[in-house]
Amino acid sequence: MNKVLYVIKLTFRRSLLFFGLVLLYGFTDFHAFFTIRKLQKDQYEIMIIELLLDVLLIYFLNWLYRHQIEQENPNGFARKPLTIRTVLLFFLGIICLIVYSQLWSFFGITSTKNQETMNMFLRSAPLLVYVVGILMAPIIEEFIFRGIFFNFFLHDSKPLSKVIVVLASGCVFGFLHEPRFDVSWLLYSIMGWIFGSVYIITKDLRYSIVLHMFNNAMAAVFPM
Repeated sequence: MNKVLYVIKLTFRRSLLFFGLVLLYGFTDFHAFFTIRKLQKDQYEIMIIELLLDVLLIYFLNWLYRHQIEQENPNGFARKPLTIRTVLLFFLGIICLIVYSQLWSFFGITSTKNQETMNMFLRSAPLLVYVVGILMAPIIEEFIFRGIFFNFFLHDSKPLSKVIVVLASGCVFGFLHEPRFDVSWLLYSIMGWIFGSVYIITKDLRYSIVLHMFNNAMAAVFPM
């Protein structure tokens, strides 16, 4: 009984910490606090400030992530040497993303609120989108939704535990991009499942980060 209560308290405390990190990430979206006209006028100044905020957040997330895996790391997450296997897994992830991109048209979804927001910023502040959306956002989101989330809630190396955590992290990731439980949310969740699967198999966060950058670049170059 005491062990069950301990697990419940630990999970609750870590859930609060996790959602605190998500809120902190939201505050670094400095451009979201300005009108389109202001972004068009002061794009470079806003981008510099947001970059500084993102760099500070990435530094903190990197410290927290490394501190976590030093304390508890049953799955051996770390920087791994480049191998043929990990390269093949990475390209398999790219293939999965390409196939996944076709699901939007299959379900008849031409756009989402998240994509519409990106398209709006692309028209008003393209450099901001390319730098922040393609480079910085994937690093931050992979640290939060894969690296730190897995360290918080994956306490063993059992296959079932891995599947549950990959699914859960993808669902939360989907909710960040589409706060309604509909087909768009499911598709964003699938994207999170792809990133999570690449991370859990390679055990190296850099692969899911680069894969995430590739996805965001494709969304910016070929918007809906």
